[in-house]
Amino acid sequence: ELSKLCKEKGIKLHMDGARLWEAAAFYCTSNDRDIKSLCKLFDSIYVSFYKGLGGLTGAMLLGNKAFITKSRVWIRRFGG
Repeated sequence: ELSKLCKEKGIKLHMDGARLWEAAAFYCTSNDRDIKSLCKLFDSIYVSFYKGLGGLTGAMLLGNKAFITKSRVWIRRFGG
């Protein structure tokens, strides 16, 4: 599995979860799989509140504390 290989090689794995909510309808078809177990496979995740959920705007970047701290600098550099 890709996630396991990345962890073994020290490679960070990111999920563009813009359509995570739609994917959950397919992925979470059995009792042993849910969004939380899917997300645990990644080091960072982007989720959108306006795609699929119908929010007017918004997104969230998820990861460990060190990653989020570093990402704040890049958000400002890109004008977010």
